[in-house]
Amino acid sequence: MQLKWWHGPLMGYGALHGHHLIYARAETVAEKPAFRKAFAHRRCLVLADGFYEWKGEGRSKQPYYIHLTDNRPFAFAGLWEHWDKVADREINSWTIITTVPNAIVEPIHQRMPVILHPRDYSLWLDPSMCDFQHVLALRQPHPPEEMEAFPVSPMVNNPLNGNTRCLQRYWCEQTLVDGILRGMHPILDAGGVAMS
Repeated sequence: MQLKWWHGPLMGYGALHGHHLIYARAETVAEKPAFRKAFAHRRCLVLADGFYEWKGEGRSKQPYYIHLTDNRPFAFAGLWEHWDKVADREINSWTIITTVPNAIVEPIHQRMPVILHPRDYSLWLDPSMCDFQHVLALRQPHPPEEMEAFPVSPMVNNPLNGNTRCLQRYWCEQTLVDGILRGMHPILDAGGVAMS
């Protein structure tokens, strides 16, 4: 089954014309009309090994790659939905639940995805679990000591760029200064990505 990354609104027109809800706030997901049924009956895991966030720096935004320090894959808390009639089409969609940022993400963005601990996967996926307060307790930010964030090349802004250079540390002027102060001595290639 193919799913689209957005939680379509109740009106079919909006689902096909860009009015998409790609994130659900953990603080209100159990009450919001757009999400409460999916939260009660259609919770899912969204697998990943990292994610990007953009930090505003003057008139531009610097992308950052955020991942676990041991590089293991993990799962976001997600919701999925099935839409029977959207302009005579059936659409399956999904969304990610976000929460307040931890100490790693907070300097970059005001929200972060809810990352579930493997021990909580079964609870999150259990449709018979109706104690929403117990489920919502899983929305805490992931421990910052288990995460790392670093700037990456602006090439990630183009969805056509899907190569490994999008995951390499990018040494813009400020991060280069910071790296030198920490005793790091990167060798820069022509694209501005550190090669060591």
